[in-house]
Amino acid sequence: MKKITKIAVAAAMLSAVPAAVQAGGIGLYVPYTLSHSADLTYDAYSIATQEHPKEDIEYKYSGSGIGFVYDSNLDDKKSNINWRTGFEYVKMEWDSADGRSIDAKAADIKRYSIVETMGFRIWDNDMFRVWAGPRIGLFYQTVKSSPGYSYGYEDSSLGANVAGVLGMNMNIGEHFTLSADVDYSAGFVTGGWEWDLSDETENFTGTENGATLKVYALWRFGK
Repeated sequence: MKKITKIAVAAAMLSAVPAAVQAGGIGLYVPYTLSHSADLTYDAYSIATQEHPKEDIEYKYSGSGIGFVYDSNLDDKKSNINWRTGFEYVKMEWDSADGRSIDAKAADIKRYSIVETMGFRIWDNDMFRVWAGPRIGLFYQTVKSSPGYSYGYEDSSLGANVAGVLGMNMNIGEHFTLSADVDYSAGFVTGGWEWDLSDETENFTGTENGATLKVYALWRFGK
């Protein structure tokens, strides 16, 4: 009886694979920052004074990059849900700090993210699918001052965010899908900053929010 049960379960799992594969797809995408700001509080320690001065700074960023994506359901009308997983790299630039403009070439800012999205179908037809849902992201970011500046610094940080997403898929032919989505996110960040020419080591924590547009080109499995 146990063997029969195991065989039945295995058969059920295998029968679900073709449907998932047929509806899903993989591809590349471009993430583009529409707006992004971070409110950070620095807790600096000075060996000379042995004090911990705090400083609040609001940064605004812009950036774009590239990513790899898998989507579980691009056109299956029998299912209302899709799961989208993205791995992305974004080259970011400072736009301002506390309202003061910053030279975009002053630092090299890189962000690496894992992005998970659950979409719920709103409307579709033979060519289009409109969906919306929640999104969560985890990221690692590095900042390094550009050569030639009078002082050097490096920082690294970790963070997470949650977002609401609205997206649309356009299926072209049997195997190609163009897709786009826009999200608005809010999250937190924590990290550390090291100065090359100073006796200070700074830690920082804060919050961030922003809107991002992502444009995808996917190869769809099956019809």
